[in-house]
Amino acid sequence: MPDSDLLPALFLGMVVGIVGGLGACPQEAPTRPVASKPATAKADTSTATSTVAPSAWSDSIQRFDNGFEMLIEPVQGSKVMGLFFFVKSGWDLDPLKRTGLAHCVEHMVMTAGTPGRKGGWRYRDWVQKRKHGANAMTRDRWTLYFSIGTREECSSDARWFAEILDGKGVFTDAQLARERQRVQSEVTNMTQYRPGGILQWRARRLMLPGPPGRTGIGLAGDVDKIQLSEIQARVASTHHAGNVLCVAVGRVHAKRDLPFYKELFGSLPVRVTPKEVAWKPTEQVDAETVHPNVGAVFASLAFVAPKSGSKDYPAWLLAFSWLVQRAMVERKARGKQIEGMFFPAQYAFLESPEILMLNLRGLDGQSESEVRKDLQEWVEKKRKARMGWALLRSSQTSLRFFFPPHPLQRQDLAAFASFPRNLYRLGLSRGVSILRNIPGDMPRRLREVSAQSVSLALQKWLAPDRARFFALLPKKPGK
Repeated sequence: MPDSDLLPALFLGMVVGIVGGLGACPQEAPTRPVASKPATAKADTSTATSTVAPSAWSDSIQRFDNGFEMLIEPVQGSKVMGLFFFVKSGWDLDPLKRTGLAHCVEHMVMTAGTPGRKGGWRYRDWVQKRKHGANAMTRDRWTLYFSIGTREECSSDARWFAEILDGKGVFTDAQLARERQRVQSEVTNMTQYRPGGILQWRARRLMLPGPPGRTGIGLAGDVDKIQLSEIQARVASTHHAGNVLCVAVGRVHAKRDLPFYKELFGSLPVRVTPKEVAWKPTEQVDAETVHPNVGAVFASLAFVAPKSGSKDYPAWLLAFSWLVQRAMVERKARGKQIEGMFFPAQYAFLESPEILMLNLRGLDGQSESEVRKDLQEWVEKKRKARMGWALLRSSQTSLRFFFPPHPLQRQDLAAFASFPRNLYRLGLSRGVSILRNIPGDMPRRLREVSAQSVSLALQKWLAPDRARFFALLPKKPGK
């Protein structure tokens, strides 16, 4: 659902929206789950390499005969569960003149009626029915629908989503008209009004090739042309059992719960998923431009990140985590400065792993050159910082919930998950790491990185010649 609800949450996490339903929880089943072959996750070619080790969860994923994949990860002490459905397609499939189709599909599915959920639920219904939160989001190569709640609530959500995958979702012209308006509002907000969003899409367009560089949230002119038949065709071709990874975390148990999901999803039909659409930008985008809606200079330094399977990635990830912490402590953005989204969200390495952005709203009256100098000098100072043992440990600790826990960390994980909305971070990291084929030995790599390696990563990946500067400039008086 709305990216505008997610992005401003910054380092502390995404705003958690809403998804849910009512119904009975899965019953205890006397049968033992049948172990199946490890899943072969669809690799993200923008971040994976040919030398990537098997996914960290490959031995834990259950793969049903129809291709539906399931990961169940219990968290001791959790009183609720999180249910995450990752459809392995995103805006990478949008036709050239329909940028935003995947985003519209996400909205339509979230509000679709089914035989078990007559009439569907509008966004305000999700807010009322799911107190612990849920939402949906679209990225270049995946679309996520998730809910956090009791087992009864999440079981109802599973039944609803199974009906969607079975082709029983009901989509109407009236629903499209309503959701198109919501999508257009988000497109306008994130590409025309919210400075942080504008800078993000502009940087992606100019620095990333292929689908990651598209304005995946949508282009207003394209969204206006989307027809109901296109929505229905896209749902039919992408939302099927063979193209979904389900992650269940929290108050779950494989022996008890797996038979329920296998019965619900294991016999659903499979369809052919379209291939990625070849795309390259056609319209001109400027790195620096006057914008009518800003009262001060909004600037950004953007850096391309190393590939997740590369030898540089663990040290870079720890350097990035440390940079987030320093930004939180030192910049202390307040008021209008928050609009610049200076702090790179810690989830960024999962959701948008290809690029790291450091944004800053200048003070009223500051020139573009002054803001640029301020931002560059701050980054250069961090780049030359020496990483000591204590700082390294802090960075390693900040990432401990994004990867499979070491046995000695399970108590920490239980304490972390005692706050229901933290299950969002856990479920998101599990699913996206699988889809991105994060190397299976990543936890070991992170533990073995030296402080010197992190210092070298800062020097290498934050080097001035790797940076691209972007800015939104206020209109000059009298013009």
